[in-house]
Amino acid sequence: MPTPSDAGALSRRVLDPVGRPVPQAEFTVTDTAGRQVVGGWTDRLRVLRRDRARGEYRLAVSAGGCAPHRAAATVARSPRSAT
Repeated sequence: MPTPSDAGALSRRVLDPVGRPVPQAEFTVTDTAGRQVVGGWTDRLRVLRRDRARGEYRLAVSAGGCAPHRAAATVARSPRSAT
């Protein structure tokens, strides 16, 4: 499914409790109905970034040796999108 032209981006750094990047953290993004919209692993810089349609999402991140993390995420219109 193509990303709408006015979509924004969901981007997070994944760090351990002392602030070090966590390698290969697995993440899942779900919509407000609980449907998974994207999932995967952090990149080599330990960053997750996905273009998404505007709206409210839930983010779940897990990695070996770290407690799972869940958070709400809001994707707003990207300043790079056409006006």
